[in-house]
Amino acid sequence: MPNVSLTAGYDAQLADLKRRQAIAQALQEQANAPLEIQSYKGIQAPIPWTAVLAKALQGGVAGYQQKKLAEQQAGLSQQARQQAVEFLRNMNSQVPNIQATQPMRAEQVQAPLAMPANLQTAAPIFTPATRNAPASVVNPQAMPIQPVATPVLPRTVAVPDMTPRPAMIDRNAADRQQMALEAMVGDNPFIQPMASSLYEQATKDVSKEKMANAIKAVDIGDADPAVMQLYLSSDNPGGAIDYLAKFGMAKQEAAAKLAEIQLRAQETAEQREADRKSREDIARMTIGAQRENALLASADRRAIAAQSSADRLATAQMVQANRRGPIMPQATQTDFVNRAQVLDAADRATSNFKDEFVGHPIVGGAGVLANRITGFNKDAANWWQDYANYQADVIHSRYGGALTKNETDRYRQYAVTPQMNAKVAKANLAEQQKILSTALARRAQGAIQLGYDREAVEALIGRDPLSLSNSPPSSPGQSNSAPAGGEWGKAEKVGR
Repeated sequence: MPNVSLTAGYDAQLADLKRRQAIAQALQEQANAPLEIQSYKGIQAPIPWTAVLAKALQGGVAGYQQKKLAEQQAGLSQQARQQAVEFLRNMNSQVPNIQATQPMRAEQVQAPLAMPANLQTAAPIFTPATRNAPASVVNPQAMPIQPVATPVLPRTVAVPDMTPRPAMIDRNAADRQQMALEAMVGDNPFIQPMASSLYEQATKDVSKEKMANAIKAVDIGDADPAVMQLYLSSDNPGGAIDYLAKFGMAKQEAAAKLAEIQLRAQETAEQREADRKSREDIARMTIGAQRENALLASADRRAIAAQSSADRLATAQMVQANRRGPIMPQATQTDFVNRAQVLDAADRATSNFKDEFVGHPIVGGAGVLANRITGFNKDAANWWQDYANYQADVIHSRYGGALTKNETDRYRQYAVTPQMNAKVAKANLAEQQKILSTALARRAQGAIQLGYDREAVEALIGRDPLSLSNSPPSSPGQSNSAPAGGEWGKAEKVGR
């Protein structure tokens, strides 16, 4: 569609002209005002000639400006009128059809130029005789020279333009609709009154063109019946039949064509509905299987953890039975095992972490949960589930009593979120692991200082107490170091 430039800023130019006309009119009124004569004690001062000259100049300038502004306003109106005529001409003009070109006529094709069969030869060329030439030298005058064939150059013939000329077609309705829309939002006073009606007519023509294209597509078997149904509504089958008849189709044939279109649309809609239900059934089965697998995996992890707890308690009891010294209360042993399992979970979270588990600024945790349901990233879903479980243990139950208030606040500050950068997430996991390790080391070393067997403590927590942290153990009297289920001093004493 060519770019039709309307009057740019017509309203702004007209407002500027009116403003300048008001200034010129004010200047004219000032020039027409009488001169003020000054007097003193009844004696009038003479009128200077410069004041008279100033009045004359004001009147002349004001009249000249008013005349020029009137001419500019008339020119602006004429320009807008001409552009309105050009706009209407372009709306109804033809444009080149780039998809179809006219074939060249036979007389436009120029046959290749052939060389003549008989070539004219130039006259023999002789060189002057050589004076005093010895007898052994052959006189070139006596030697015949072979004639040289001089080709006759072909005549220069003007080659016709071989570029195929594009066929011209009427401007389509979509282009006319766009042009009318631009005219509606423009400020040309001669185009705006007719732009709305032009836009309405172009919109109707667009619908007709869509219907015609849809009918052609049905004829070649390349149309979606559901799309056809939008243009040939069953609410007005008579109108659709009449429209089909305009294309030279008999009404009976048009009615059959419309029935075919509606039948295909119904079949397509039914097939799409069946496909949708099939996809939903498959999705429900898949989600159910994935949930079942997730529950089984979670149950397996809990069984392994329970087995590990029983093994640790049995090992610790065996060690204490073979050693002299106090026997740790059962509640304290269970407390050590629970805290060690939380630290094990933190170790697993740190070692199993992958960069793709985080960095979701848009979907965040909801996206990870959706991935768990759909099975898009099962590793990430399992990792986040384990992380959430041991976070709850740390904050609310099995580890909260072992952390000081400062450690609890710091632990919360280093929480990992799905929106976090991978490097930051790794650093936060390491800090949380360090906080848990320090708290467990402080508790284990406090138990050793009270006389409990070191190997028993090591069996309960599954690691060397002295290797957990280099920070000094807290005092056994601190409330945050007291084991759950009793005081340190209430340990059972068994002599050997």
